[in-house]
Amino acid sequence: MSVPRTHMAVAGLAVLLAGCGNGQQDPVADLRALVERPAPPPDEDATQPLPEPVKTGEVTFRVLDRSPFQPLPALEDTKNQKAYQGPRPDKDRPREPLEQFALGSLRIVGTMQRGEKGWRAYVRAPDGIVYTVQTGDHMGQQYGQVQKIGASSVTVRELVPRGQGRWEPRERTVEIKSTGG
Repeated sequence: MSVPRTHMAVAGLAVLLAGCGNGQQDPVADLRALVERPAPPPDEDATQPLPEPVKTGEVTFRVLDRSPFQPLPALEDTKNQKAYQGPRPDKDRPREPLEQFALGSLRIVGTMQRGEKGWRAYVRAPDGIVYTVQTGDHMGQQYGQVQKIGASSVTVRELVPRGQGRWEPRERTVEIKSTGG
């Protein structure tokens, strides 16, 4: 005779729940004993008065009459600052296929020097397609531009946002990884 699995599961659950009681009649007996226990006597140090707070100066807060979901208004000091002249991405140019992927997810599968045309790199994207890249092409999600292609690596200059409309250039090198074959 075979016992259905559902019956075995119900029986196992009943055994499990029966073991949770630890033989106690009152499931909150431990909690009740803790609450009814008398409080310990106070510490001698606890009866000493607290020291007076030290005054270090005044702090003034300005209440803004705006929604917390609106961006903060420009600070007065920024009016006197010069306009930012540093590097910034060209957001008007058409995006290239490899810019939809994070730079770390792209794999260099090979490079080749083609005479006067210079070096080319072959990059496998997460979508499985291998793209041909040359100096000046863009890749990665941080406005990366290929600066140099060598025999075993590609150097990319990214523009990383640093807040308040400022951008910081950063060079990263992506190397060919051995497949261990």
